[in-house]
Amino acid sequence: MADQVSLKCSVRARIISERHSAWKVAGDHEGSQYLKDVIVDLEIVGQASTGFNLVMTPEGCFTADNWFETQDDAMAAAEETFGASQVRWIPPPAGR
Repeated sequence: MADQVSLKCSVRARIISERHSAWKVAGDHEGSQYLKDVIVDLEIVGQASTGFNLVMTPEGCFTADNWFETQDDAMAAAEETFGASQVRWIPPPAGR
């Protein structure tokens, strides 16, 4: 598929890791015994005709994803949630 997009980056984020590897992004003033600083692998995959998924995989936790109508919306969500605007989104190596 010529219009298929796949972009990746990794960020450091504060999450609250709950039972059975469930997780959520920790708020600025949120505290918990389950609070962790981890690397979160992010990937945006999709195409203009079907939309884009922001795939989020924190170290040691289950993968989660959110669907967006546009690539820009997915990137904006990554920036808002994880501060991903300062990281460089890169395509995967050729052949993947």
